[in-house]
Amino acid sequence: MKIYDQILQKFKTDDNQLYFSAEANFSKEDLPSYGFFKTIVDEAIPKRDKVKITMNGDSEYDSLDFSNTSAEQFKAFLTETENVDVLIEIDKQVEENEVSVYNYNSFIRNLDLTDELLCLEFFAEISNKFSDVLTFKIYDSCFEERYYSTTSYKFQYYLDGLNCNSNILKNSRKNKLDKVRFTTGFYNFSQYPLLPDDFHIISNDFEPIIEEKFNRWETLFSGIYISTFTIINNNIFQMSSLSMKKITEEQMIESVSYDEELFEIYNWVFKGQNYLDKLAIVRNAIDNVGFKFYNHSLSVQDILVIYNLYLQSKTEEFLKAKNDVGNFIATTLYELDQYTNVIAGSLSNNFFALVAFFTTTIIANIVSDSPLNNIFTHDVLLLSMVILIGSFFYCIISNLKFNRDLEKIDTIFSRLKNNYEEVFPESELEKIFSTDEFNKQKEKIRIFRCNINIIWLGSTLFLFLGVLILLKQ
Repeated sequence: MKIYDQILQKFKTDDNQLYFSAEANFSKEDLPSYGFFKTIVDEAIPKRDKVKITMNGDSEYDSLDFSNTSAEQFKAFLTETENVDVLIEIDKQVEENEVSVYNYNSFIRNLDLTDELLCLEFFAEISNKFSDVLTFKIYDSCFEERYYSTTSYKFQYYLDGLNCNSNILKNSRKNKLDKVRFTTGFYNFSQYPLLPDDFHIISNDFEPIIEEKFNRWETLFSGIYISTFTIINNNIFQMSSLSMKKITEEQMIESVSYDEELFEIYNWVFKGQNYLDKLAIVRNAIDNVGFKFYNHSLSVQDILVIYNLYLQSKTEEFLKAKNDVGNFIATTLYELDQYTNVIAGSLSNNFFALVAFFTTTIIANIVSDSPLNNIFTHDVLLLSMVILIGSFFYCIISNLKFNRDLEKIDTIFSRLKNNYEEVFPESELEKIFSTDEFNKQKEKIRIFRCNINIIWLGSTLFLFLGVLILLKQ
C-alpha cells in the first residue's frame, strides 16, 4: 500500500483547496514508526508543498515538531507518554503548472459544499500561478486510471503519464485573457480573472459532483465577457446588454442554467483574429432592453449572418482604401523619382551661373583695353566670393525645400491612413498602408542628394579657396 493511502487509512483527513490536514490519536504501541513520518517529510510530499507534522503527548508540555527530529529524539519523546495526537498539515503550492490533491473525495466534496464565490476565489488565486494548463496531481489511489479535463484544468493520477487526449489541451489562455482584459466591462475582473474556457468540459467522463458548477461558471463568464457591463456583488451578478451600460438583468449565480450557445458565441468572438470587430457586432446585436443573457434565442449562426454582411461592406472599404493608397503611392513615387532631376537641375543652374559670370567677365576684358592677364581684378574677385557664398546658401535653401516637400508627402500619407482608422484594425491598416516601396525611394533620393551636396559644396569650397588665394596675391 502506498504511503498516501496509508495516511488516508490511518488518519482523519480533510483536503480543502490549498490546505490538507490529517489527524489521529494513537497509543504508543499503534503509533506509526519514525521511518513512516520521515518518508512523508523527505520523500512522499512534493517539494513544492510545505509539510508540518506536530505530535502532542499526554501532557500539554509534551510536544514535538517532527520536522527537525532525529530518531533518538523521537524515541525519547515516546518514553514520556502513552498516547500521541498527531497532526499532519500541508500547505499546497502551485508550481510548474501543477497542484496536489491528497484526498480526492474530500477535495471534490469541499468544492461542492463551498460557497460559489469562495470557489471562484480559489480558482482565481491559482489562475495567476500557471500559464495555459494546470494539472491537479492526485495522490489518492481511488483516482488511479481515471482522467478528465476542462480546457484549462486536467485531473490526473500522479503516476499516470500524459493522457492520450492531452494534445487537445494545448491552450492559449494568456492570449484570450489579454483579449478579454482589453475589452471587458467586468467590474470585478481583477478579483476573478477567469475564463469560460477554464470550466469548459472537454472530457466525456467528468466528475458529476462538480460538473453542474463548472457548466454554470462557463455560462456565467461567457455572458460576462460579451456584455457591455457586469458587476458581482455577494452572490448576485448584474449585467447590461446596452451600450449605455444601464443594468438590464440581475440574477443569483446559483440560478444560472447551462447555456452552451452562449459559450459558442463567446468562443467565436475571442478565438482567432478580428475579435474587436466580432465583439462589436455581438454587442450591437444584443443592444436592446428586452435581451436576456440567460434566456435568449441568439445563436452563432445569427451572428455569422450579420458578420458576413459586415465583411462584404468591409471588403468594399478595403478595395477603396487599396485603390486610394495605390494611386497615392504611384503618384508620389513618380514625383520622388523626378526629384533626382530637380536636385541635379539645381546643381546645374548653380554651375551655369558661375560659368556665365566668369565667361562674361572674360569677354568684357577681351573687348576692353585691359590686358587678358589682368582679368581677375580685385573687384571681380570680391564679386566672385559673393557669388560663391550665394551658391553655398542656395545649396542650403535647396535642401530645406527638399526636406519640406518630403514632410508634406508624409503628412498627406498619414492623413489618408487616418481616414481609415475606424474602418480597419491596426494590423490590417499597417498591411494596407505599407510604406516599404515609398521608403526605399525616399532613401534612394536621399543618397543621390547627399552625393550632389558633396559635389556642390566641395567644388564651391575649392573655388572659394582659389579666389581667396588670388585675393591675397
